[in-house]
Amino acid sequence: TTINGEGRFSDWIHSPFTIHHFMICTTHPDKQAAANCSICNKALCSACLYYADGDPYCQDCVSELGREHEMLQKQNRRKIRIAGIAGAVVSVAGVLGWQRLMFYTGFSMAMFTPISMFCLAFGVAMLMLRIAGQRSKMLFSFGAVYAVGIMLGSERIDYDYSLHQAARSGLSAEKLLEFAQQNTYIAYLNRMDPFDYAFVLLCVVIIWRRLWSARSDELAILGPEGGA
Repeated sequence: TTINGEGRFSDWIHSPFTIHHFMICTTHPDKQAAANCSICNKALCSACLYYADGDPYCQDCVSELGREHEMLQKQNRRKIRIAGIAGAVVSVAGVLGWQRLMFYTGFSMAMFTPISMFCLAFGVAMLMLRIAGQRSKMLFSFGAVYAVGIMLGSERIDYDYSLHQAARSGLSAEKLLEFAQQNTYIAYLNRMDPFDYAFVLLCVVIIWRRLWSARSDELAILGPEGGA
């Protein structure tokens, strides 16, 4: 048997278009199915069809998908908090450790302070990423705050170096105290040159490239009537 003189009837009746055209909704036998559930493959009409991130699901499967997504989000948030705590500990320990090293060595390696602090900020970012196991905006927030803190710590070490140089210049104790009072750490920060600001910005940008996630963590679910 042929249809319009082309092909056999059996070929037409088993074609994907025809099967979809005659597919009946599992829940509503009087309605034609519009899609199949991505998990259980149940035939769904427009009245019982849900979409999650663009894929079709039945009500049972989309509910289970939502519960699994929420559990996964809780696990991810816990990992991010642990990563944030670890990053804070390493950041503080790194800055204080380098500061102590400068005191013990008479600031003989002070020239390496900027690059050392930059490597510390980058290392903290990679450590947090490894602990969290994923990029996220929250993780970037932690990394950016720690990077700025590390760079401020670097400026503090440079400030201590300036006091060390003043002490080595032969100033008396009274003159040295007067120098320290006139040149406070806050005043030193106010005199930061554009290179220092550019260095901090570069550090934050690199951490942004490593930790920022452009993908949304939310699961977008649309119901039969197009509502969330």
